[in-house]
Amino acid sequence: MIKELTVPKDETTGKFAKCKMYQVNFTQVVGGNLSGPDPTWPTTTCINGWTYDFSLYYPTITSQLNWVCEEDWKPSLSQSLLYVGAFIAYPVMGWASDRWGRLPIIVATNVMGGTAGVASAFTDSFVAFASLQFLVGMTFTLTTPSPTSCVSS
Repeated sequence: MIKELTVPKDETTGKFAKCKMYQVNFTQVVGGNLSGPDPTWPTTTCINGWTYDFSLYYPTITSQLNWVCEEDWKPSLSQSLLYVGAFIAYPVMGWASDRWGRLPIIVATNVMGGTAGVASAFTDSFVAFASLQFLVGMTFTLTTPSPTSCVSS
């Protein structure tokens, strides 16, 4: 009953809205004899935070930093920056491998990717997380193995 008085329902689906709440004085609402919410009540964005159902999933940076509703673009942008990092790094790392050899570049990118990946788990800022995702992307290796010898029949 409390959820019905605090969270509006979506008009098309009939499900509770995930990013809105009624903007009313709830002490007056609870004290009144209401059988349901008044559709004329004004709504606002969630000001008291969100609840997450972790019965099937574990907490992620999206749930920990509440990158939902108005900030739901942040996970997509950070994922895109990961691939931008890979896109930029492919020619650069290829040139660097030709210049200094594969082994030093592989070691350097593994250290950089490992450090950035671990650091991204402990960040609490979008800018830091997105920057670290970019660095992790720069260390991607999406190459196919080359043959070492021919197989004779």
